[in-house]
Amino acid sequence: MKGERQLSVDGTLANANIRGGGGDGISTRNKIGLNYKNEFSKKLSADVGYNFENFKNNTISSSYTQSFLQDSLMNAVTRIEDANSNIVTDNFRHWMGGNLEYKLDSNNYLKISPNLSFDQNSAANSTNSITKQETLLTTRIGSQQSNVDNLNVRTSLFYNHKFAKPGRSVTGWGSIAYVNDLNDKDVINQYLNGTAGQLDSVNQNQTNLQQSGNTQINLGLSYMEPLSKSNYI
Repeated sequence: MKGERQLSVDGTLANANIRGGGGDGISTRNKIGLNYKNEFSKKLSADVGYNFENFKNNTISSSYTQSFLQDSLMNAVTRIEDANSNIVTDNFRHWMGGNLEYKLDSNNYLKISPNLSFDQNSAANSTNSITKQETLLTTRIGSQQSNVDNLNVRTSLFYNHKFAKPGRSVTGWGSIAYVNDLNDKDVINQYLNGTAGQLDSVNQNQTNLQQSGNTQINLGLSYMEPLSKSNYI
């Protein structure tokens, strides 16, 4: 762009069918990044950036197991397990940050650096299984849903002042940060047990909600005084 202004854009679109190597299923990843920089004058300049990322994964799996066992009377017993699951995850991330630099004069310099990030992760898991052993038949149908949100806001401040005496300066810095986490999870399971012509069922429902937040403030100050050409305090 014209003069000291700069603008850049970077993006990625990817789709992959993964098996093994630390991942399974069909994955989709989308990313985009924007960066802008401008030197408004010899004293004032700024840069800002924004990044967005979305990662999705869908994994469908099934298993069939046949085991040959023995009961307490040493009779042969066959156990069959047939299970299926479908797991879907969807993760989002937003980040925005930048720097504002102001050179008041040759002796004073100020820099402000704010940034913000927000993450949102969700997962859904549905399962069903059948276990058969002799006259016993157990069917399990389950579902699990979880959501995690994370907000992080931070601003940093840096200031430097040089005195008339060469080498003498004072520097101050500080930051304030706020973090908020929200986590909720729901689990539902239904068990159907059948044996000798009888059928009974068990329902299970679990809900878990957690929220936390904290604020952090950091401040610092340093002073430099020259004692000689090579010694400072």
